[in-house]
Amino acid sequence: MAETDMDDLDVAIVGGGPAGCYLAWRLANADLAGSPLADLAARRPDGKLKIRLYQLDDRVGGRIESIRMDGMPDIAVELGAEGYLVPSSPDTARQYPGHVLVASLVEELGLPAIAGLSARSAPSPLLARLFGERRILPHEPSAEAEPVPGLGPNNPWLLRDHHILTCDLTKPGVLPYKLTQEEESALNHPCGLFGYACDQVVPEATACSYVDWQELRKTAEWKGRPLYTYEIGEVLRDVLSKDGYQFLLDTACVPEMYTVMNAADAMALLFCNDLAPMTLMHVDAGYQAIPNMLRDRFVMKHQDGWRPHHRLAWVDSTQDGSTLLRFETRGGGAAVARAAHLVLAMPRAALEQIASSPLFQGDAARALRQDLCAVQPHPIYRQYASYEIPWWQRVDVEGGPGFTTLPIRVSYALGTQPNTQTSLFLVSFRPRKDVGPWHDPQREVKRLFNTEAIPPPLQEVEKTWDGGVEGGAWNGWRPGVRSWEVTRRMLKPIEGVNLHVCGEAYSDTQGWTEGALRTCEELLTSQWKLAPWKAT
Repeated sequence: MAETDMDDLDVAIVGGGPAGCYLAWRLANADLAGSPLADLAARRPDGKLKIRLYQLDDRVGGRIESIRMDGMPDIAVELGAEGYLVPSSPDTARQYPGHVLVASLVEELGLPAIAGLSARSAPSPLLARLFGERRILPHEPSAEAEPVPGLGPNNPWLLRDHHILTCDLTKPGVLPYKLTQEEESALNHPCGLFGYACDQVVPEATACSYVDWQELRKTAEWKGRPLYTYEIGEVLRDVLSKDGYQFLLDTACVPEMYTVMNAADAMALLFCNDLAPMTLMHVDAGYQAIPNMLRDRFVMKHQDGWRPHHRLAWVDSTQDGSTLLRFETRGGGAAVARAAHLVLAMPRAALEQIASSPLFQGDAARALRQDLCAVQPHPIYRQYASYEIPWWQRVDVEGGPGFTTLPIRVSYALGTQPNTQTSLFLVSFRPRKDVGPWHDPQREVKRLFNTEAIPPPLQEVEKTWDGGVEGGAWNGWRPGVRSWEVTRRMLKPIEGVNLHVCGEAYSDTQGWTEGALRTCEELLTSQWKLAPWKAT
């Protein structure tokens, strides 16, 4: 690798997901006074850091992907991450800050947003991630935007072959599950059956604030052992009946959050996000507009800073703590660089693809190799369809979700293109695509909504987040892992090497873009001594 061929960089960022784009944008606009990065910039003729943002292909966003379907130019179809959470009131904000970094970015970038959810307003808080009331806050939507439909009284549930309407959901004896009397009463708990169960494990778990949970993740115990050493499913099975636990799984959009995840982190994640009194905000232009605009604004400051179609194939360190990088480029080419600081803004699966590189070998990198396995990627499959009319209105459903134990699990009537009748429908939201050759999603939707009056779809699209460089749709901490220690170590995992790992996977807010941005802010402020973003 000839030195004359190398690109000499101050900061190399590998990964064009939200973490990589955010970090590049922040560095491009940062005041470097007092930062160790200032000396690097000072040696440049223009006094600016030389930054490169590398991406495997030419699309930024990572597991954020927004598209448009034929005939619906004003409705974003979210194939990946779909939004962010904001407190529903000032009182809520004092307990749960919400996704302050994403919310401030949406405001900074001037992106209109629409509200789709207030978690505890839903009849079943277990479905809080998708269902909720219709109201606008805190940003004004575009003139064409409509609020995302919430859960109405006639929305259907098909559980164990029993049809139930939302308005009947909490009536005694309606559910086809043998719940205990306490579990029946818990259906009206602010955090549902999950909240009832966790209150038995951690006293007043549902009343604890975000700050409380940062400490409880470390200190909470169950039966004489640290709570973080258990799988969440093991704990829930201890305190719920067999049917109570099964009902919890059957009404969970993401069942893995109630099965294999580290119990302490699962509770902290759910109570401070999905089950907190928050409102889910959607970006009117599509959630991918955030990383797109961050990349574009970075390029405005660093016109040669964006490097698409670069796959990191090999990385090593030098005696001064810098790193040497080799990339494979489009058409069988190659590129090499030396970086004073290297940021891998990548999830576990992508990191494992370069783990055979010299940088990851030897005793100095032992902790890094172990920490890579501290999280488990989890898949999610989405299938959308467009229809010539909003057919669900024929069965008195205004919009919103249907939920079932059939393989499609969750369906959602999302909206209608202004000035036409072309309508968007989420056919299926479930952990995996493959459920057997007999699976017929359209037939299952008809069974769920208890009608044959559904026209053929105009167009269908699907997305599976499973395997590949992403590994899955989201990551969860494994049992036995001290997540707070891993998160800190990942900011500089090898002593004497200027290597940093950022992203959702190794954050305290897994499954959300906010987690990715928080790791970036921690790197910027604790390692590089830069002023925090205004939202923090």
